[in-house]
Amino acid sequence: MPLVKLFTRLLVIGALLSCSLPAAAQARFSTAKEATEALVDAIATSDDDALARVLGKNYRTYIPQQGDQDDIRAFLGAWSQQRQVITDDAGRAWLEVGATHWRLPIPVVQSGNSWRFDTIAGGAEIRQRRIGRNELGAIETLRMLERAQKTYAQSQGQYAQRIVSRPGAKDGLYWPTSDGEFASPLNSDALVMTPGTPVDASYFGYRFKIIPMSGSSGFSIIAWPAVHGETGVHTYMLGENAVIRQSITRAGAQSGTIPQSEWHPLDRQ
Repeated sequence: MPLVKLFTRLLVIGALLSCSLPAAAQARFSTAKEATEALVDAIATSDDDALARVLGKNYRTYIPQQGDQDDIRAFLGAWSQQRQVITDDAGRAWLEVGATHWRLPIPVVQSGNSWRFDTIAGGAEIRQRRIGRNELGAIETLRMLERAQKTYAQSQGQYAQRIVSRPGAKDGLYWPTSDGEFASPLNSDALVMTPGTPVDASYFGYRFKIIPMSGSSGFSIIAWPAVHGETGVHTYMLGENAVIRQSITRAGAQSGTIPQSEWHPLDRQ
């Protein structure tokens, strides 16, 4: 569901704010359904005052001011198509919309005889979803890098030593080309995969590095979170045998020196 981007663009700062600032006065509703309808109405009408009443004064933590109108229209279209409020085992209510039952990441909780949105729990849910998406993206990227290595080896006779080539060289999986020149196995997305990439620009919230083997006869590729616990939790390693392993150990992630005992096969290869 595209609208999830509206709840994640400011999360790195917003999650901290939601945990550290005192809760602002929020509107209370007689039912969870009434609360979700109030939020949808506020989003549909771009009513800042209403959003502040429904989510509290820090509502911009979850709905940035420059929200993508296409995302908003997609969400409202899904809401018009199908919607329901479900309750989990903890008694929290969740709004689900559309044929795919996309779930709004901020739950509605009961407080006495009334209901309100729990934005602190929403921040944790958004962060968990972001980490899950990033980790899947990191795994897919490792597979893409593996394919790029095979393409590189077919033309160069050996595996690349790095993701981005040194200036004037073709010793990596990416190098800039002019019209008519032989293209590198990766496109310019490779520029944001490297360890020096700023956190906000990191590829799926991860950093990637090729670890050459002696004699350039093989390689491993490691992927680790740009910010551990925020953009990802696991470190991943793809070996020459195409098996991806994972570890939650932080020390040694960038150099690939995590002890063998700390690595475990990925459940789904």
